[in-house]
Amino acid sequence: MSLPPLRTSNPASTPRKTAEERALQAGGGALILGFLAGFIIFFGAHPPLSGSGSIGVAAAVLSAVVALAAFGFVVGGRVVQRVRTAGRPPWLYLLDVVALALSHAALAYMGAVALFALFQQAFIGLTLDAFAAALLLAMTAGAAAYLTAVNAQNLTTERVATLLGAFLVMGVLNAMMTTQQSDWWQSNISALGTAHSGTAYTFNITLLVAGALIVTLAHFILADLQHFSESDAGAVAFTQIQTLRQQAGQRWLRFFGARGWAKNVGRERYLHPKLRPVYGCLVLMGVGLALAGLVPVDESELLHNTGATGMVVAWGVLVIALPWWIPGLGFTFHVASGVFVTGVVVSVVLYLPLGYYNLTGMELIAFALIFTWLILFIRQVASVPARSAVPEPTAV
Repeated sequence: MSLPPLRTSNPASTPRKTAEERALQAGGGALILGFLAGFIIFFGAHPPLSGSGSIGVAAAVLSAVVALAAFGFVVGGRVVQRVRTAGRPPWLYLLDVVALALSHAALAYMGAVALFALFQQAFIGLTLDAFAAALLLAMTAGAAAYLTAVNAQNLTTERVATLLGAFLVMGVLNAMMTTQQSDWWQSNISALGTAHSGTAYTFNITLLVAGALIVTLAHFILADLQHFSESDAGAVAFTQIQTLRQQAGQRWLRFFGARGWAKNVGRERYLHPKLRPVYGCLVLMGVGLALAGLVPVDESELLHNTGATGMVVAWGVLVIALPWWIPGLGFTFHVASGVFVTGVVVSVVLYLPLGYYNLTGMELIAFALIFTWLILFIRQVASVPARSAVPEPTAV
């Protein structure tokens, strides 16, 4: 499996001067475009900061457009080169690029909407002329393009995880705050994606793009796991597991699937971490979430629930099997994983059979625990330093 798209394991791999210059170029171009567009759009008018026909709406749309353009400006050449040389299908790589680009654009859009809505609450009744409106559009567009360019030039696993978390939280909160169905929480969170909620587009697109982002994140995590398997911590842990295997007559570890050999280093052999099952579970999580967004609950409850439930099941299998698939992650992390699984189980029990809260409460708590664990898992894997020399095997 080749390294993931657009990934730079060390931000210094892109010269800082060049990276900053490209970001400033993207931001400067968007600033000029924003001023011209704002002056033309609002010429002769006095728009409000937020609401229909407002500066906020224009700024949100323009921010999304320039964020897409900035992302393409920064990574466009690498996309063409990678598609030609990647070891995996080009369409899969392009899916990663599209998911990352859309998430940046959506964050810029939602951020601008929220920002101008707050300003409108602070300056109730304020309207501006075309020049002032153009200045606000220019600053918003320039900031969106600059921040997107900075982030896109050094995409690491941690940054993609942060992007996923921010995008998912902002998208769901935006749907909650703008829905026309004030009692949506009395049924379940999927009600935000129904046709009569008024926020179906926002909520469902959020789930769909977030699912694609999880698949993209799986490619990044796979590369980090390959890096981990060659690290000092990974080598020590796998050596200890091998010692246990010899002492136990090669039975119990064989039962749990840790059967492969990686390579000979001196006289010792190291176990393969099981990367493909981990990668498969992460992909299934993304596909399940995307399916829940692609098929709203009011169109097909069966398919929608299959996607949501499948994501939770894939996560549960991953967490439970992780000590055998990747034994080198450490005892503390596996104990913490057990706490997260227990938390999800308790949240379900509090809903059924205890009835302490409704389905919405259970869904919010369970999904918060799942995505928090995912971030911790990413940080755990990405924090392991590279191995410069194979350590001496230690007895357990």
